[in-house]
Amino acid sequence: MEYSRSIKLMGTDIILKIFIDSIPTVTKNEIFITFENEFKRIVKKFTRFDNNSELSLLNLNNGRWFEASEELFFLVKYSYNLHKKTNGLFDPSVIDLLELYGYVNHFRDPKIDQENIVELIKKRLKSRPKFLDTEFDEVNRKIKLPKDCRIEFGAFGKGYAIDCVHDKLKNIDENLAFLINAGGDIRVHSSNEKTTWEISLMTSNKNLGFIKLQKNEAICASGGWIKKIGRIHHLINPYSGDPQNLYDTVFCKTDNAMDADAWSSIIFLGGSKYLAYDRDNHIEYWTI
Repeated sequence: MEYSRSIKLMGTDIILKIFIDSIPTVTKNEIFITFENEFKRIVKKFTRFDNNSELSLLNLNNGRWFEASEELFFLVKYSYNLHKKTNGLFDPSVIDLLELYGYVNHFRDPKIDQENIVELIKKRLKSRPKFLDTEFDEVNRKIKLPKDCRIEFGAFGKGYAIDCVHDKLKNIDENLAFLINAGGDIRVHSSNEKTTWEISLMTSNKNLGFIKLQKNEAICASGGWIKKIGRIHHLINPYSGDPQNLYDTVFCKTDNAMDADAWSSIIFLGGSKYLAYDRDNHIEYWTI
């Protein structure tokens, strides 16, 4: 049988579908509660739109050592490693540029009527702090962002949340198969009863057909059209300061949603040549 639950977080609809022959009502409720609570926990802890989140507190303390939770330390280090691997193309510190474009309190309706936006971006590019200068104290689990540097996890945050929920749900019932869909970023968990999943691939203007996922695979997409107003969208090239438009949509498939999410953003910004910087990942991709 199939059951589903939907919540709205991270500016999108997040859907859980579960498949199991029979399930006690108590277990079904536990699954849906776990799904909802884990997404809410991650949003509360790592959103940049809440001044009380741990990520916001780190940003507020830029230029000073900040004692981070194990989870935050892992996420910042993950960002830093990708930043180094891609020679700065993957840059979680583009908050300043996003804010100049008007993405201040949310990712809806950016201000696009600033006549001097080009000049403002050029001026900021000359004085931006370098995320590469971030320091880490591994022993005491502390992070020191450069002065005036702030970061966000928008390029992989949904993927990370999907993986966290996936790992919690798979331990509830070994016969449970499920699909998590966060605004088109998807991860599945298979069972003996359900081993294959057909996923529809959508671009800005058409349905490309279906792709099959198996086991615990994930597929994520990046496209400027998803949060676009006029020519402005949220996928910013940190070198030029401009919204990038190499492709309409990039899809990445691998064995976890966090990497699929991050690398779809990287390829969208710079092309598939950047995969050469991370030969360890077995990533399949499609550019449209």
